[in-house]
Amino acid sequence: MSDTTQENVIKDYTPSKQRQILVNFFLIFLGIFAISITSFILFQIQAIGKLMILLALIPIIGGIIFENLRLSGSWKETILKLCIAIIGSSLFVHISKGESYDSAIANWPYFLIIVYGFISMVYHGNKTIPIATRGSTLLLSISMWYWLITIQSNKSTAITTLLWIAAIATVFSFLYSISLIKLGNRTKY
Repeated sequence: MSDTTQENVIKDYTPSKQRQILVNFFLIFLGIFAISITSFILFQIQAIGKLMILLALIPIIGGIIFENLRLSGSWKETILKLCIAIIGSSLFVHISKGESYDSAIANWPYFLIIVYGFISMVYHGNKTIPIATRGSTLLLSISMWYWLITIQSNKSTAITTLLWIAAIATVFSFLYSISLIKLGNRTKY
């Protein structure tokens, strides 16, 4: 090798590139670890027969990932937050298992949504405050219906109350979305 080639190789391998290589290695390791934890938990959810809970929550988790990608603009940041949320929610499941391991595993998707939402809220700050438009309000009302209907298997009083609240919100949001009624501060909330 000539002296100029060796100097170019040495110049190209700066401490900042070393740091970037180390960060990328850490992210890959974190991703593999999060995927293995997720695979184990999904296997456990399927083993206890609660796969329908997870299937009902996949659109919500996908929506949170999409919104994070929209806010951050970077897949790397979005995946990093998701990996941290997976590991954090798995720790919550491990801590909360108490008497019933099956119920703790079945609650993992809820922990994942809460932890991922919290991480996103802290990371993005004021960018996570949504603008309430007629269409977004209607979509949120319909999604609330979807979620409540999928979990209404036990027909508890709390779920029935939430269904009635969602019904009232959906009627109002539908009326406001198809009409030209001016939305003031008193009618928005």
